[in-house]
Amino acid sequence: MKGIFTKSILLLLLGALSTTANAQGWKAHNAPLKESPAHFAPSEDDLLYLGYAKSSDVIYPYDGLSVEDDSRVGCAMVLPSDMLRPYVGGEVVGMLAGWDTYDTDGFYECFVRKAFHGDKLAGTQTAAKVSFGWNTINFDQTYTIPDNPDSLLVGFYCNLQKDIVAIPTLYPHYQPNSCFLWREGETDDSGRELWQDASDLGTLPVILIVKDKEGKFTAMVTLESVAYERIGTKDSTLTVLGNVRNNGSGTVTSLTVSTKAFETVNSHEVKLSQGISSGQARRVALPMDYMLSGQETLSIDAVNGKPNTIEAKANVEILAVPKEVADRYTFVPLVEYFESENSYMSPRYYEEILAPGLADYKGRIIQISQHMGDRFATGNDDATVMALDFCNGDSMSVELPCMGLDRSYPNVVSYYTGLTPATPLFSVLYPEFAKMVYDAELKRPTFASVGGSAEIDGERVNVTVNGDIATDVMPDGAPALRLTVYLMEKNVESDTQEFWSEEDKEEHQGTYTHHCVIRKVLSDGLYGDAIDDLGDYNKNYTTDLDPEWNVDSLYVVAFINRGLEYSNFDRQVINSAEIQPKPSAGIDTLPTMRTQRDGILYDLAGRRVAHPAKGVYVRGGRKFVVR
Repeated sequence: MKGIFTKSILLLLLGALSTTANAQGWKAHNAPLKESPAHFAPSEDDLLYLGYAKSSDVIYPYDGLSVEDDSRVGCAMVLPSDMLRPYVGGEVVGMLAGWDTYDTDGFYECFVRKAFHGDKLAGTQTAAKVSFGWNTINFDQTYTIPDNPDSLLVGFYCNLQKDIVAIPTLYPHYQPNSCFLWREGETDDSGRELWQDASDLGTLPVILIVKDKEGKFTAMVTLESVAYERIGTKDSTLTVLGNVRNNGSGTVTSLTVSTKAFETVNSHEVKLSQGISSGQARRVALPMDYMLSGQETLSIDAVNGKPNTIEAKANVEILAVPKEVADRYTFVPLVEYFESENSYMSPRYYEEILAPGLADYKGRIIQISQHMGDRFATGNDDATVMALDFCNGDSMSVELPCMGLDRSYPNVVSYYTGLTPATPLFSVLYPEFAKMVYDAELKRPTFASVGGSAEIDGERVNVTVNGDIATDVMPDGAPALRLTVYLMEKNVESDTQEFWSEEDKEEHQGTYTHHCVIRKVLSDGLYGDAIDDLGDYNKNYTTDLDPEWNVDSLYVVAFINRGLEYSNFDRQVINSAEIQPKPSAGIDTLPTMRTQRDGILYDLAGRRVAHPAKGVYVRGGRKFVVR
C-alpha cells in the first residue's frame, strides 16, 4: 500500500529519502527499488554468524554508499569482546559481505585484526570477487577466539568507482562507535590510515563466520522481541509471537519456554514446524501464561533439549483479568484511523478498504478519525504528535493512511500482517484480514464499563460519562487510568481536498465525506483525564456549539485508556462507548454498560441506585417507573 505522508511528517523525512553526504568524501543513497532484494541462506550446520548485521537482513540494490572520486577504500565494523566471549574456542573462517550493485562486480581484501593499525589475525591473501547480494568469503588465514577475547575490527578494502553505489548500508541496526570508513590518502600525522566513525549511517554488511569445531554452540538462541496481548484472562495460556534468533550453529527445531511470575514458573515444550538456521530469526508462536497483573518474564530455557547457554528473556507487562470479573462487562473495541484532508486518497482509502472491513461490526466496534494538519484537526496538529508518540518519535514509522486498534499492538495483527513490532500503528487492514483481527479483539476481556448521557441545551452540549472500574485487576502503584471524551460529528462533507497532481485533481475532484470527525476534545490533552480512584467514576463536560456543526449529526465517544505514562505498546483502550445526545436530559442504553444480570438500577443520570424512590429508572437496558 502506498503511504501518504502529511506535510509536517514529510518535512522530517526529506533528509532520509534523498542522497546525502555523511562521512567526508562519501555519499549515502536511498534510491527507489529497481530490482529484487537479495537474501542469504546458510548452507553448513557447523557455522555461525557474528556481527551487528544479521544474515537475515535484506540487501536492496542501489541503496548504500558511493564515493565522490575513484578511490581505494576500507569498510569495517568493530565487534566488541562481549559479542565474542560466548564463542571462545570457535574458529574464525570467513566473512559474509554485501555488494550493492548489478552494474559491476567488486573485489574485497578481507581482514580481522585487534585494532585499526594492528596485525592481521585472519583474512584473505588475495582479493575475493563479490557480486550483488550477500557473498561468502573463505579466509586463507583463520583465527581461534581465545579466552578473554579483545574487540575485533572486521572489514575489507576494495577499489570503488566514482558514484557507483556499491557498499550496502543496513537500517536500522545502528550501534554507536561500530561502523568505520577509510579513503585512500586519509592519514594521520604519522602516516597511518585515518578511519572515520560513520555509525550514523547504520550498519555495514560485514558478518564474521565462525566454525563450531567441537559442537559447543548448538544451543544459543535469543528472544529479540515479543508481540503479545497486553490484557488476558487470568490463569489462561495465550499464544504470543516471539522473534527468536539462532545465534549458534545447527538448526533449532524445538524450544522449552517458561513464564515466571514471582516464584511461580510454568514451562511448555514447543516443536517448530520449520527450523531456524544459524544466524536467522523467525517469528515463533510461543505459549505464555497470564498469572497476574504486572510484570512477568518469558524465557527460552532449552534448545533442542539442551540448556540454552545465552540469555533469552523478555519482561512483559500484562493485565490479568479474573474470569468472574470479565463476565460482568462487555468489551467494545476502538478503531482509530489517521487521515488528512491534505490528500484526497485519505477518504478514498476509508471508503475502499477500512469501511468494508467494519461493515459487519456496526454497533460492536467504535471508530474515530484523527485528522492531521488540516481544517478538521483539533489544534496544534495533535494527531501528528500522537502518531509520532505511538511510534516512539520515529518519523520513518508514520504513514498515512494508517490505523490503530485499541491503541496497542494486538498479537493477532502482528500474526496476520507479518509486520515487525515497531509501532501500534499499522497500514489499514484489508477486509479479508480485518475480520480475523476484529473477531479476536472482540473476545478480549475487560474490567471497566463506560456509559453516560449527553444533552443539547440551546447553544451548549452537556455530557456526563460514568461507569465503574473493577478494583482487583490493576497492579499496585500503577498510574491512573484515563478517560478520553470526544464530541464527534458524522458524515461531514468537504470540497477542499488537496491532490497529488493536476491530473488527479481533474479526475477526482468533488465532494468527499469524512465519516467520524472529532469536533472537540472535551477531556484534557491527548490521553484524557485521570481517574484517580477505582470503583465508580463520574465526569462532567460542557462546551459551546459551533454554528458550523450539524447538531443532528453530533454524538460523543468516550473511552478509558492507559495514558502517556505507559510505553507506546501499553496504552490500551480498556473499553469504549458511543453516547447519542438528546434534546433534554436522559440516559442512553450503551453496549458497554455493565451487563444487567445482577439487577442493578440506574437513574436517568446514569448513577447506580440502591433504594429507589418514586421516579424513572433503567434496569437491563429498559426504562420503568417506580410509583
